[in-house]
Amino acid sequence: MVQIAFIPIDNRPVCYTLAQQIADIDDDLHLFLPGRNLLGDLTKTADVQGILDWLENLHEVDKVIVSLDTIAYGGLVPSRRCNDKFEQIVERLEKFKKILEKKNAQVYAFSSIMRISNNNCNEEEKEYWSMYGKEIFKYSFDYHKNGYAKTNVPSEILDDYLKTRNRNFEINKLYIKWSEENFFNTLVFSKDDCAEYGLNVAEAKVLNINIAANKLNALIKTGADEIPL
Repeated sequence: MVQIAFIPIDNRPVCYTLAQQIADIDDDLHLFLPGRNLLGDLTKTADVQGILDWLENLHEVDKVIVSLDTIAYGGLVPSRRCNDKFEQIVERLEKFKKILEKKNAQVYAFSSIMRISNNNCNEEEKEYWSMYGKEIFKYSFDYHKNGYAKTNVPSEILDDYLKTRNRNFEINKLYIKWSEENFFNTLVFSKDDCAEYGLNVAEAKVLNINIAANKLNALIKTGADEIPL
């Protein structure tokens, strides 16, 4: 029997329950899931240390399928909201890496390229998205397309957005480095947008160039929730 440890994006049924239902189709698979209470949701950040403890205490694991956003930020939505510094995030990821190096299991990991939603809804974004979401999207689109952009977004808000965005991009580049070290069996970057231009599109191109140049077993796929399934 193949023993798989699965760390989802968050605790929604499509991310948690559906994965278990898919695994149950095959009697030769056993899926280990952290307690649902440890995972994040729309308003709650995952208990990352609790998840790491759970993973460390699993005795026999052949493969690990992991949302790196859960380990790095506490979930997909928190990846856009949390204000943790780059160094704090790396510290959590290094703990995770050390645990897996002891397990000697195959690692199939996925990480999101931070999306840019074209609306003024802050349900899954920082508070200021309710006023400036469309403006930030336009800035992102124009900047990538033309190399410059005019915007009415206050400088402190735009700076905060770009700082968060760049931090996440640097974390994704760290995963490229880990992939070069053969830590991942497969690494997937998910792109939850389909606009022709945008800072997210530019980031995806940079990641793709690195993947191709180093002949890595990594790829970029459109989507988010369905990637681990």
